[in-house]
Amino acid sequence: MIKTIDGIIEAARGGEPGIIAVAAAHDRPVIEAVAEARREGIAVPVLVGHADEIAAMLRELVETCRPVEGSAVLFPST
Repeated sequence: MIKTIDGIIEAARGGEPGIIAVAAAHDRPVIEAVAEARREGIAVPVLVGHADEIAAMLRELVETCRPVEGSAVLFPST
């Protein structure tokens, strides 16, 4: 039984990365969390929100992304 956040992360590492969609993703803690999940290989984030703000925050974190339709940002798969 998984009892901690670390346990959840370890379980997620054992499989294929899941695609997660995040609405209103133009929030720094959200960006930091999805970037970490991507680096850990447990998620492929699709970020929906103010694309320019999201892209700027990702650049600060040295993450690459691809804008989609002007209001969404898609990380490439890792």
